[in-house]
Amino acid sequence: DIAYMGTRFINTKESMAEDGYKDMIINSSAEDIIYTAAVSGVHANFLRPSLEAMGISEEVWNGTKKIDFGTPDFAEAEAKAWKTIWSAGHGVSSIDDNPATKDLVDKLKSEFISSIVSQQDNLLYRSNKY
Repeated sequence: DIAYMGTRFINTKESMAEDGYKDMIINSSAEDIIYTAAVSGVHANFLRPSLEAMGISEEVWNGTKKIDFGTPDFAEAEAKAWKTIWSAGHGVSSIDDNPATKDLVDKLKSEFISSIVSQQDNLLYRSNKY
């Protein structure tokens, strides 16, 4: 994989994510990402402030939990967990705005092209140097 971009698109104007979720992403850093199975039994990355707001302490998220996907209440419990406990990736550190999706895609495209040009220039410089 080259990149994971899901978290970046949560904070777009078109996203239906709650404003509190978007604000939490802007105010979080990579240190606020907790990898745990404590929410649903499946390991995933969650925002520390959302875990703490639900009373899930470090002691709990460091523990393990076995999940039985065959139980009838699984889907309901899973839906409740995702309503109030928010997931995000380590890229939260670089998110500080809520742009329109088009603007974000244009910016990502520009940054990608710029990085390719920079790499090409660096390779050209190295080949001419030796």
